[in-house]
Amino acid sequence: MSARQTYAFQLILAGPDPSEPAQLERLFEAGCGDATFGACDGVYIADFDRAAPTYSEALRSAIAAVEQAVPGLRVLRVAPEELVSASEIAARTGRSRESVRQLFEGTRGNGDFPRPATWVGSMRLWNWTEVAAWFDAEPRVEAMAPCDVQEITNALLKLRSICERTEGNAPTAIARKILALTDFHDRNWATETFGSSTTPTR
Repeated sequence: MSARQTYAFQLILAGPDPSEPAQLERLFEAGCGDATFGACDGVYIADFDRAAPTYSEALRSAIAAVEQAVPGLRVLRVAPEELVSASEIAARTGRSRESVRQLFEGTRGNGDFPRPATWVGSMRLWNWTEVAAWFDAEPRVEAMAPCDVQEITNALLKLRSICERTEGNAPTAIARKILALTDFHDRNWATETFGSSTTPTR
């Protein structure tokens, strides 16, 4: 069994206000005690710090819990924080803090790890998009890069939205093909996200 890591990410939501007391109670009972719910410029958000074996499982379980807890509450997309610390990089990539330190200090790898975008006191902060792209390009990384995990998740959420708005089978057929071409999402995710009609066959 894979070791559990803690993954930080933000879900953009639509529907009922999740910060209302009754909704918060439902969300807590559904296992969302690791999230903070609120609104930013009129957009509902959920900031998660979720422990899971992989980033994809963290996203899958969080999305399922939110949508099952409150009728009408939907996840539109995933939006991780843009600036991340070395500890956050370690958590999102499944590496140790020491491994990340060696990468940014140049004592490990090719010495081309992205430079920090800024500092807060003595803490270095990196642009997550740059870091994720760097890991994506590195052949040393064995697991699927977090940026790919997130892009696939957002693509599936977008496809679900299209399926709900559009008559006909074209969107679900596209969704089925994407699900069949990747081993990222398991049968449970496909069923929860699109319904049994789009669950791929192996």
